[in-house]
Amino acid sequence: MIDQTLLRRLAGFDSGTGAVTSVMLCVDGARYRTRDEYLTALKALLGQARQEFREWYSDRSLGQSLEEDVSRIESFVTWEFQRGAYRGLAIWCQSSAEFWEVLPLRWAPRDEILVDRYPLLRQLVRCLNSRRNAILLLLERAAARILTVRQGVVDDELEITSDVPSQVREGGFQGFAERRISRHVDEHVSRHLQKVAAEVRQLVDRHQAGEVLVGGSESVVAWFCDSAAHWVPGVCVRPVELSFAQDVRAVDEYLERLDAAENLEREKKLLEQWAKARASGLAVAGAIPTLRCLQRGQVDTLLLENDYRQQGWRCEGCGLLTTENGPECPLCQGHMVLLADMGNAALCAALRQGCNVEVIERLDPGESWGGMASILRFPL
Repeated sequence: MIDQTLLRRLAGFDSGTGAVTSVMLCVDGARYRTRDEYLTALKALLGQARQEFREWYSDRSLGQSLEEDVSRIESFVTWEFQRGAYRGLAIWCQSSAEFWEVLPLRWAPRDEILVDRYPLLRQLVRCLNSRRNAILLLLERAAARILTVRQGVVDDELEITSDVPSQVREGGFQGFAERRISRHVDEHVSRHLQKVAAEVRQLVDRHQAGEVLVGGSESVVAWFCDSAAHWVPGVCVRPVELSFAQDVRAVDEYLERLDAAENLEREKKLLEQWAKARASGLAVAGAIPTLRCLQRGQVDTLLLENDYRQQGWRCEGCGLLTTENGPECPLCQGHMVLLADMGNAALCAALRQGCNVEVIERLDPGESWGGMASILRFPL
C-alpha cells in the first residue's frame, strides 16, 4: 500500500552524482494476456530510456550505471516477478548506490520510465490522493457482503447471514396479526443490520477507511443509512447504486466511474482554493515562481499538472531547482546538473519539506500555469 511515509522515504533518496532508473509497468491481464506481452512492453521502455539518456547525458559513468540498472530490472521482471493478482509494478534502481526498491501494484499504472536524479513518484502520488479507501456494504434483509476498497482495489472481506422470517401475510381480526408479524420481522432485520454494523465498525478502524458505501435492497439500504449515526458513529455513510449479487469486477468498474467523477469535483475545488489564495497574495503560478517558493520553504500545497514534463537544473551546492539554464547557480555559484523531469523533481522536493502535493489532470488553461502552481504558507 502507498502512504506518505513511503513517498517521503523515496523522495528523500539522494542519488548523489548518479541517476535513478524508475519504471512504472502495467502487467494487467486485461491488457497483457501473457508474460511475453508485458516483457515486450518492458523492453520497449528500457530502449526508450537508453535513447533519452544519450540525448540528455554525456557522463560515461552514468551510462555504465544505467546499463547495470537496465540489466537488473529486466532480469527481475523476467525471472523473479510473479504477476498473480497484481496489475502493475513499480521499480526504482541505482546500481552504483546499491539502491533497489520494488513495489507490486494492485492497480494498473501507465507504462513509464525515467532516468533522472530523483525517483519517479508522480503516479503514486496521484493514486494516493485520488483512489478511495472505503468499506463497501451490500445488503439484503437476511444477508450482507462486506468488501474493502483500498486505494481503489476491491476485495471481498466476509459474508454475514441471519435468520430473518419471511414476510408472511396471515388472516386476522382487523389486520392485527399482519402487523404483529411485521413488527416481529422488523425486529429480526434490525438485529441483522446491527450485527453487520458491528463488523463494519471493526473494518473501518482496521483499514482506516474514510467512508462506508452501502448498496443492495433499496429499503434495507435506506434503513441502514438512517440508523448509521448510531450504529457506525463518526463515519460518512452513503448509498450507492450497486446490487447485492454484483461481482467484484462490476463493483470495481462502478467505483472507477465514481472516483473519476468525484476527482473532477475535487480538482475543481483545489483550483477554487488556489484562486482565493491568490487574491490574498498566498498563491503563485508557473514553474519559476513555484520553484523559488519551494527554495524559501513557502509552499503549503504544490499543484502539478499530470502531463507536465520539462528539463531543468539542480545546484549541487544549495539544491536550487530551476528551469533557467546557466553555467553556475545564481545563489551560491555552485555547479548545476541536468534534470530530465523538473515536475517530478519539484514533487520530490515538496514531499521532503512535508508539503501537500496534488497531481491533477489539468490546470486552468486560462492562467499562465507553466505546468505547476502552489498555495503558500506565508505571503511573498
